[in-house]
Amino acid sequence: MQRGPVLALTMCGALVLAAPSCAPAGEGAGPTGALAITVAPLELPGVTDARYTVTVTNAPDGGGEVVWQRASLSADQYGDGAGSLSYVGSCDAATGVNSVRLELDGLYEGAGVLIAESTYLDPTPITLNVACVADTDVAVDFDLTVARAAQQGFFDVAVSFDNIFCSAKLDCVKSGTAEDLQLLHNPATGGRDLTAVLGFACTASITGDSTYLYLDDPVITCDGLAEPVRIDVSGLGNVDLDAPDSVNVDGYLFAAQVSRGTEALSGKLYWNVALGLNHDAATLTQAQACTLTAHATASRTPLTETAYGFTVPTGSAYPVVTWDVQLTDGSGRVCGAHELDAPGSGVATGYAGPGLPSAAPGLFRCGAAPVT
Repeated sequence: MQRGPVLALTMCGALVLAAPSCAPAGEGAGPTGALAITVAPLELPGVTDARYTVTVTNAPDGGGEVVWQRASLSADQYGDGAGSLSYVGSCDAATGVNSVRLELDGLYEGAGVLIAESTYLDPTPITLNVACVADTDVAVDFDLTVARAAQQGFFDVAVSFDNIFCSAKLDCVKSGTAEDLQLLHNPATGGRDLTAVLGFACTASITGDSTYLYLDDPVITCDGLAEPVRIDVSGLGNVDLDAPDSVNVDGYLFAAQVSRGTEALSGKLYWNVALGLNHDAATLTQAQACTLTAHATASRTPLTETAYGFTVPTGSAYPVVTWDVQLTDGSGRVCGAHELDAPGSGVATGYAGPGLPSAAPGLFRCGAAPVT
């Protein structure tokens, strides 16, 4: 991997709506419920203030009329000066369901110096619906993260999920060249052949907690194939592409391999998937344009496991790495070296969670044993 920008993502805390003692001036008359808004302190080194806009409307998903809105609510004025916020409002009980929208207006360091927006990834706006009941206290929880530029020096390109530093990439070429990456053995040729490698790795948490990795099965969608190619990443070693949990339509892959474990020297937990791309002319001509998609995340505590997989916390904006990279077209390989969050790379940090206008999926099929 080549040197690139480094991002650090750190948990902000929770926005809780509970019993108030007063309400902002300017709210309409009629039956109301109570909202007390609290944002927990940010865990971002050097950040001395954060400012937010909160908007309450009297219909779901931001619809209807604005019950109240407050802009530039400062943690320095209404909190502890390090990102926490306590503010009281109300909701319109006459319409039943209201919505609460939270926006991050800015982060500050030192004596009120605004941190450039280009140096962090804003997870807001996030909106959640609230059942507003007259003369009743209502609680709604928001969990947010803020991605901020940092120089950690451990990975070439990394993000931090809740104080866990992670790296992600997709490689189809040898490092520093435009030559095909050839790792897996192709049974048809008897030698190593064109390979794409999806890589995801994280350090142990700097707080001393365990580290857990989560990855969904990578899917390759091709214009000319009847259904997507799917790779089961739950096992280790060579993947049986004919097994029910994998799908290898028209032999698009000649092989696949999963490696997962802990590096003894660095305490780094890794999860790599190698894909042998069959560049037989007939296969590529039929498949045409083929794009790989996958997503992964990490946590200090285990994510909740459901019948459908591991899911991010309810009501949260949680960091997720997404791969969305074209591998081949009808004539051959088009993928190259794809670094995390590099412009146009197709490997990017985003957020998963309800109430976001657009977000990566928040469900992961597989989880890895932790680093302890």
